[in-house]
Amino acid sequence: MKLAPDDFEMTPLAAYGLLLIACVLGFLGLERFADAEAAQERRLATAQTELATLASIRETDHWTDRLTQSQTARQALQSELWTGATAGVIAAELQQALRSIAGDLKFEQIQIRVDPDPVENDAVMQLSFEMSARAVSSKDFADFFETIATYPKILIVDEFDFAQSLRDRRPPRLAMRGRIAVQIAAPDAGANAQAGGRP
Repeated sequence: MKLAPDDFEMTPLAAYGLLLIACVLGFLGLERFADAEAAQERRLATAQTELATLASIRETDHWTDRLTQSQTARQALQSELWTGATAGVIAAELQQALRSIAGDLKFEQIQIRVDPDPVENDAVMQLSFEMSARAVSSKDFADFFETIATYPKILIVDEFDFAQSLRDRRPPRLAMRGRIAVQIAAPDAGANAQAGGRP
């Protein structure tokens, strides 16, 4: 069957249909282009804001101040840690410190136990301790806790038990558990080398 030239003629309805399809496609294309352009404008605005922020930071001593503050805070924290060559040395220092505080307040029957094995908690090594003692009056316990709270090194009290009975004529009794933040100081290699080099 041979197609005649009249077979390729487009009816007005078909022409309108094609025109409508072309308009829809053009509209969709324009909409996608507008979305892409808006996204680019948002990215450009974000980049300009970040650039302005970086430029303002560069012109200030912001990072130098932050570094100084960070070093000061680190030194302050280091001074509050219980430091020693071994955990046993630190445990002995803690026992002596607690016994001294309790002795100054005239506590009696002082018992202190320090676990010599450090445990890591939130990236900080800690030693736990337990203590019990009897005091002349309950006011002495308040003084004891005030001394601990203002102690130059970190002393954390996790729990305590205060017992005094009206029938018991003995002084009131305190039992508590706590922990300290520790840092095992590495021995000075230079000092060891000098000590080893001596005849």
